[in-house]
Amino acid sequence: DREHRGTTGLDGACQVFDVTRVMQRDGASAFAFPHRSGRVVPLASITTPGLHDAADSMARFLIAQRWTGLRALGMRGDLNLASGQRNPEVAPIREQLAAAFALARFARTEGVDPDPAARARAASTRILEEALLVEPGEELFSQDPVAAAVFLIASAELSRSGPLPAELEGALSSTRRLVMEFGANPAGARVEAGVAALVALALIRDTNDLNGPDDHRAAGVTVARALLVELGARDAHTAMPWLGLALIESSRGKEHIAGDLALESFREQTERLQANDLLLDLADRDLAGGFLWGEDPGAYPDWRSAHLGAVLGRMLGDARLTPADERVARLDRVRRAARFVLQLRVEGDQLWNSPAGTMALGGVRRSVWDDEVAIDTTSMALLSLCETIDGVRQAFGN
Repeated sequence: DREHRGTTGLDGACQVFDVTRVMQRDGASAFAFPHRSGRVVPLASITTPGLHDAADSMARFLIAQRWTGLRALGMRGDLNLASGQRNPEVAPIREQLAAAFALARFARTEGVDPDPAARARAASTRILEEALLVEPGEELFSQDPVAAAVFLIASAELSRSGPLPAELEGALSSTRRLVMEFGANPAGARVEAGVAALVALALIRDTNDLNGPDDHRAAGVTVARALLVELGARDAHTAMPWLGLALIESSRGKEHIAGDLALESFREQTERLQANDLLLDLADRDLAGGFLWGEDPGAYPDWRSAHLGAVLGRMLGDARLTPADERVARLDRVRRAARFVLQLRVEGDQLWNSPAGTMALGGVRRSVWDDEVAIDTTSMALLSLCETIDGVRQAFGN
């Protein structure tokens, strides 16, 4: 039975009613009602095996975006589900390098099978090596300090699962110099908090993982702590996940984490802005677990929830930030955040009328109402799941 009501205005009438709902197959025998062209991901599916499967599909999506022409252009651009077209044709260099970082992180995630890990590491290496090749009309990452910072972070991540190829080792000196100069004096202008935090993380990991000078880590710590004071718990989300990861990486092997109280305040603030499925209207049940970006009452959760999920996952697995008596409650929040990330992932039931076909499988949209499958959103979602998988294992074991 469909409810119906009419509202008559001066120039016409507006009719509002529930539309007919269609069922479609969900697996071999079960059926499910689609919602915003896809199924609502159940919280019960957020298990370690389920997260591994989702992360693997995202990694496969990123690997499949390789530019297949004669030129070494790295990765293809964002894919529109409705049209099957790409815009742009070639992904921006910063997004390509972020994908290399996410794939390198996936390659060393606990429990990933050797074959997918090897494919991800090889793809990450290829992206970084092709970034060093200059094609006509292509962006030069060596002239972009932010892209250079992502290159350093990706190289550092890659080095944790094996030695770097000679080509990448050879590029580190000039890259770290560019990042350090920018970190010390960012073009004489104020930069976005997220960019400053990214540079801080790059400098810290340069020292920690790539045998960079000690003063690089010190400079990164200075930038991160200054950001933490400037932003406070209320606005710290604008610099995540880079700020949280930078502070944790800077305290590797230490008894306490620099800025631990501020990070805990950030977590409390963030959890208050997480969409609760018990309070959502039925029509918005697919938003459960996502985070509002700040306190705008008109905002809805979107892909930036993955930025926050990555930090919460890392914090869950660090006993200095999450003692044993808090882990179960924190795990519930992290699982719900992961559920929303998976809600943005493209699955087969969303491709019934899409020209993009299976090329879009595993890609991540910017929001539940968006048809654009993007490289940067998928990379951040993959990073978030990897941090969650490892955080859960570190907190609770296997």
